[in-house]
Amino acid sequence: MPGKKKKKNNRSKKKRKQLIEPTIKTSINNLWNTDFKYCQYYSSAEDYWKTVEPSVDGIMGGFGNLSNKDVEFSEIFINELYDKELSFLDERPNDRVVDCGAGIGRVTNLLLKNFFTNVDLVDPCQHFLDQAKETLGPENTNFGYICTGLQSFKPSANTYDAIWIQWVIGHLTDEDMVKFLKTCTSSLRENGVIILKENVATTEQYLFDDTDSSVTRSKAYFEKIFLKADMHIIKSVKQESWPKRLYPVYMYALCSKSSSIVEQISVSDDNNELENNNDNNNNITLNKIIDFNEEDIIDITVDK
Repeated sequence: MPGKKKKKNNRSKKKRKQLIEPTIKTSINNLWNTDFKYCQYYSSAEDYWKTVEPSVDGIMGGFGNLSNKDVEFSEIFINELYDKELSFLDERPNDRVVDCGAGIGRVTNLLLKNFFTNVDLVDPCQHFLDQAKETLGPENTNFGYICTGLQSFKPSANTYDAIWIQWVIGHLTDEDMVKFLKTCTSSLRENGVIILKENVATTEQYLFDDTDSSVTRSKAYFEKIFLKADMHIIKSVKQESWPKRLYPVYMYALCSKSSSIVEQISVSDDNNELENNNDNNNNITLNKIIDFNEEDIIDITVDK
């Protein structure tokens, strides 16, 4: 959910989500470097979310009024991804997607079902999934419901055309995030992608929220984890028209470095660069023709 920036020396007593600076200025791994801390990290998060009401305002930490703005930008991101970066595909893969950290199905209902025929919703809170099922239609077989945390989610290989991860990856430890991303890539079909949308820390490498037991990472921190997970960043953009009092939100389109997409993007980029260079050369030549005399025109033509 959206994260409210921390004001110096003024901790809010409101129940809205607030990211709190860590009191221990050491490695982030100190949050989960023993078996007890590791289990506590996950159990504390689940305990928190079990107390949250299954509503848009509840799952967005009191910022339900931003839901439409969030979804509208995500829709633009998807369309631009397939129309630009992945324009070389013959058609958009649109059969099955998984919504990780789906909650009450807000993103599935307002966005994903419009792009994909089948959606699996994954969340550790059963009361959220029950609400999602009621919203999407109990008899609708196009939706599947999986009650588990992402650290335990093990999808089958070659299952999904896309994997959607929004406002949930902060509940994974660094090691589990790397493992999860690698698991995701193996579950993607050919030309499948991972789309991650998350709050980003701007003042520290990471910020720990002891309210819901989560970590907000910096952009650089995210990209180091992507590198460790052998991920290729296809596209990265910052959410526009977002309140300044909240942490900025970034969207990433990812795939494995070994994916055929990477090679196809490279070929597509080379072709586009060649076309652009040709266009630029033509424009430059035309400008020179306008300014130069006849002898200069001959020289330019010969040079080409």
